Amino acid sequence: MEQQIFDITIIGAGPAGLAAAIYAKRSNNTIKLIEKGAPGGKLNLYEKLENYPGVTDLTAQDLAYKMYEQVMGLGVEVSYGDVISITKDENIFTIESDEEKILSKTIIVSSGTSEKKMGIPGEDAFIGRGVSYCATCDGAFFKGKDVAVIGHSSKAVEESFFLATHVNRVFIISRGEKLLANPTLMAKLLEYPNIIHVPNTIPFQIIGDAAVTGIKLRGQEEYLMPVSAVFPFIGSVPNTSFISFKETMDAGGYLLVNQNMETSIPGLFGAGDVISKTLRQIVTSTSDGALAAFNANKFIRKLS
Repeated sequence: MEQQIFDITIIGAGPAGLAAAIYAKRSNNTIKLIEKGAPGGKLNLYEKLENYPGVTDLTAQDLAYKMYEQVMGLGVEVSYGDVISITKDENIFTIESDEEKILSKTIIVSSGTSEKKMGIPGEDAFIGRGVSYCATCDGAFFKGKDVAVIGHSSKAVEESFFLATHVNRVFIISRGEKLLANPTLMAKLLEYPNIIHVPNTIPFQIIGDAAVTGIKLRGQEEYLMPVSAVFPFIGSVPNTSFISFKETMDAGGYLLVNQNMETSIPGLFGAGDVISKTLRQIVTSTSDGALAAFNANKFIRKLS
C-alpha cells in the first residue's frame, strides 16, 4: 500500500505546535503532529500562569492539557518519537524519527529549546542523580536539603521560587554582581528568606558519589559548597540538530523565518521558541503557530 503523504507535519507539541495543529486542521488538511515528550512542551515545567491574556485560574499544565484536548477533538493524528532527520525530494519532505518515517508536503518545526549545559566536570555524570534542568520536575525530591541554582536571569530566579517551597535553602550562584531578573521577580525575591544570592562566583566542578554532594566554586577564592542538587539555568539552545538545511539557521542554531514563518526552504516553516526572535513567551508561540499554519495552508493550495 502506498504510504500516506500528509499535508502538514508539525514537529513539537508545545504551545506553538498545538496552536499550529488547531489552525491547520480547521482548514481540512491532513495533519501529523509528532512529539518526543509530553504534549504542552515547557508548559509542563511551570506551575503558575501570570502573563497569558484571559487566563487567571488555570495552571500551566491545565492549559497544556486543554490545548492538547482541543487538538485531539479535531481528529489530529498524533504520534510520539524523537525526530532524527528531515530531507526533501522535489516537493515532498521525509521526516525520520526513532519510531517511523513520515512523508509530508510541508513541515512546521516547533521543537522548542532545551536548557544549556554548563560543560563542567561532573555535570553529565550526575544528570538524574542531583543535576537537573527542571525544578518543577525534580525539586520535591530534595525536601529539607540545600540546593544550588546556576544563573542570573528571570528563569533562574523563578525556578528558585518553586525550589524554595520544598528545600531548606536555595543558593543562586551568578557570575555577575547582580541578578538580571525582571523587577516583579526581584521584588518577589524578598519574600523568600531561604533564597541566598552568591554573586561574582563561577562553578567549575560538581562532585558526589552515588549522588551529588557538592559543587566547587571560584569567587575570591576556591571552595566547596555542600549541596544535594544543582539546577543550571544559564540559557537555552534550540532543538534543531535534526535539520540538515544549515542555511535556514542563525549562528546559534535558531531557525531564521520571515514574517510568514517561512524559512528559505519552500514548505519548511518555523514557530515558537525554536525560531530566531527577541521574545519567547506562550502568547508569542501560539501566535507563531497560527501564522505558520495559515501560511502552510496557502503554500499547499499553490501546490494543487
